Amino acid sequence: MKRFWYIVGVIVVSLLLLCGMLIGLLMSDKVENKVLQMVTSQFASKLGTEVRVGKMEYHFPARLALKDIYVEDQQQDTLLYAGELYAHFSPLALRHDEIKFSHVRLSDVVAKVYRVDSTQWNYQFLVDAFKGEEKQEKSPLQSLISVRDVQFEHIRLDYEDYSAQ
Repeated sequence: MKRFWYIVGVIVVSLLLLCGMLIGLLMSDKVENKVLQMVTSQFASKLGTEVRVGKMEYHFPARLALKDIYVEDQQQDTLLYAGELYAHFSPLALRHDEIKFSHVRLSDVVAKVYRVDSTQWNYQFLVDAFKGEEKQEKSPLQSLISVRDVQFEHIRLDYEDYSAQ
């Protein structure tokens, strides 16, 4: 019986050490920078514009901070700049193809919205890039994104509509 508890103890300690190493790896600057490069390059290629994020910080257990976010529009002008995006998320929801945020804070934001021509706005490419295909038979919970609480701090919106004048 003593041998059984010894083996169980070794397994538990090994699992705890493995979890600690994985958390440490996730929180390392090299891993954060690599993930940041992969994600921003995917967004930039999907949008066809420049997307930059200055820094990403992961805080255990499930908090994420993105700093100095920059998104260009199709005319190579600033569409959005955010000083910080801070989010609490649920890692267990990822098992069900869901992304659940309990709290999102967006601060120090400058957004520029204007008409490119009489029918199209400069942010229309974002809507088109993330617009889904025709609805097919899928589970209603598949690829669900939910946000419970959003907080905005220090927001400035530059809005120009020359065609309305």
